[in-house]
Amino acid sequence: FVVLFVGSGFERKGVEYLLRASEVVSEPITVLVVGKGSEEKMRRYIKKQRVIFCGPQREIHKYYAASDIFVFPTMYEPFGNVHLEALASGLPVITTRLSGASEIIQEGVQGFVIDKPEDINILAEKITILMDRDKKIRMGFEARRLAENFSFGVHIEKTMELYQTLLSPS
Repeated sequence: FVVLFVGSGFERKGVEYLLRASEVVSEPITVLVVGKGSEEKMRRYIKKQRVIFCGPQREIHKYYAASDIFVFPTMYEPFGNVHLEALASGLPVITTRLSGASEIIQEGVQGFVIDKPEDINILAEKITILMDRDKKIRMGFEARRLAENFSFGVHIEKTMELYQTLLSPS
């Protein structure tokens, strides 16, 4: 079971909490950490689980494709593209209320939104729930459906509709 994190600035984006939560998960998992940050500071949280620090990557789609879920326990993120990339890849997303993506992710539909990134037991519980193959597949399908609402084409279509509304005589 592969858990993916993508982001730079590991401290602010909650890598510590992901690693600590992974240690609470009773089953073996692999955590892929893609991006820039202090790998040395994070290594102290690794005890039994397999964690691979991948560094920054150009072909990020390959990491999404190799993963089962996306976890982003951020302390602050207005609305990261990583959320949409994960959703578009059909990955259930676990993030925090401190992320702008929490406004579009429905609890238990496309993933989960936790209140506090430091609540590692809740984070571990949500990861464990998604280890159920059927739940993961169902939520991954819904994640992909949600992402389709945020494509570039849909954005242009909605913008054009807005302009037409504004330019139409009342």
